[in-house]
Amino acid sequence: MRVALCSLVLNEMEWLPLSWEQHKDWPGLCAWVFVEAADREYARANPTEVSAAGLSVDGTTGFLRQLPLADPRAVYVPHGFSSGPSPERGKCEARQRYFDVLESLRVRPDYVVMLDGDEFYAREDQERLNEVMRRLPRENASAVIPKREIWRPPFWHDQPVPRYEAVGGFWKMPCCHWWRWVPGMHHRDCHNTPTLPNGVPVNRTALWLDKDPDAPQMLHMGFASRPRFRLAKNRYYAARGESLDVQRLWHVQARAEWEAWRPGQLLTRGGRVIPYEGPVPECFRADLEGEP
Repeated sequence: MRVALCSLVLNEMEWLPLSWEQHKDWPGLCAWVFVEAADREYARANPTEVSAAGLSVDGTTGFLRQLPLADPRAVYVPHGFSSGPSPERGKCEARQRYFDVLESLRVRPDYVVMLDGDEFYAREDQERLNEVMRRLPRENASAVIPKREIWRPPFWHDQPVPRYEAVGGFWKMPCCHWWRWVPGMHHRDCHNTPTLPNGVPVNRTALWLDKDPDAPQMLHMGFASRPRFRLAKNRYYAARGESLDVQRLWHVQARAEWEAWRPGQLLTRGGRVIPYEGPVPECFRADLEGEP
């Protein structure tokens, strides 16, 4: 089983070193492609959070430049500014770069994991996800597994994670980041979900395991981040058009709740915060075990 990890990153130093240590020994890992890029809409909404080259301002660039020197499986692409024919497609150009790299390297993985800088898998679940994909029926191009939204609002930013999670409402939306590799896959119309060469999005034939409590789990730390870059992302999502879309405005409102939430408050559309009980990636265990 050959696995390729693909990461689109910008200002990720809060999580990136942890992610590298947590996932660099993923069983069967043949390549990990890091594309560093800033969507032009993000730069317009956050002009101080992007360099003149469309890269990070928090040390991410220097960290990524060193990785290929230490491990030949790491590939660093300093893409810079990314844009598209519409604001919601601004990341497609950058995400396409990791497919282009895999094609040029002739790596030919069996499957691909889109791993954002703030997403984590315990090592046992890395192995279990491999097994899910190894047994994926031929009619399925991808798999959807449970995503856990770890919750650490600004007033808790010094607390270890994962202690709490947000569930329901905006926080129960599934994601499809685990795809069977097919040469010619592309990100043209959607930056979240690639399309097969025949024009079919990979999630249209997904194996849905997101309601299975025994399936491998992904922990999303986006809402456990320190305020500076979390709030920058919130501004970006609003600026790229969600605040003007009546169907998606509530997404903006849900993200904004993170800044002002206090214990006992409910979240938008039935969302709530509960103690986290689930797998803990190894990189977070020492902090949790050191709690009084």
